[in-house]
Amino acid sequence: MPHLVSGERLYFYGTPDFTQLPALMTPLDSVTFGQGPYHVDIMTAPPWFVPEVLKMDYDMLFLRAITLTKNWVEVVVNRLTGETRWIDAQAVRFVDWPRFLLDMATVEMLDAAANPIRVKPLDYAGILAEAPGIPLQVLAIQGSWMQVSTNGVADRIVPTGWIRWRDGDQLLISYAPLS
Repeated sequence: MPHLVSGERLYFYGTPDFTQLPALMTPLDSVTFGQGPYHVDIMTAPPWFVPEVLKMDYDMLFLRAITLTKNWVEVVVNRLTGETRWIDAQAVRFVDWPRFLLDMATVEMLDAAANPIRVKPLDYAGILAEAPGIPLQVLAIQGSWMQVSTNGVADRIVPTGWIRWRDGDQLLISYAPLS
C-alpha cells in the first residue's frame, strides 16, 4: 500500500539493479497524489495503472506484490493484464497475504463445489457446507487454510469451518475490503 500523502509521487521503474538504491535510478513513470475536496486523490497516473483495489475515499490503494528485495518491490500495476513494475520498498507498506485477508470485511470462495467449508484444515476432512456466493468472515489463517465463521451458512452446531484460500500462488477466494 503506497503512502497516500498529498503532493507525493509513487515512482515506477523497469527491472532495477538490485544493488542500487531507487533514488539513484531513473523512473519510467509515476502516480501523483493531491488533496481532493474530501480526501487525498490520484491527480495523474499512467493509462496502464489498474491497481488491485482503488477506493481513495477510504484511503485504499492496494498493489499486489510479486517479488521482494531489500530495496525494491515488484508489483502488479494492471490487475487486468498482469503487467508489473518495480517500486521503492520504502515508498509502500508491505502486508503479507494472511494479514491482508484478516483485515478484509469478507471473502468468498471462487469455486464452492471444489473448495467446500470443511470441519478441519484437511482436504479429506468432513464437509460442513458448500457456500457459493456467500460472504464469509475470516477468523484465522493457517498455512493455505482459512478458518471462517459458518454463522448463517450452515445449520450446524459447529460455528466455524475451514476453506483453502490458496493453491500455491493461485487465490481460491475473492475478497472484499468493505462490507
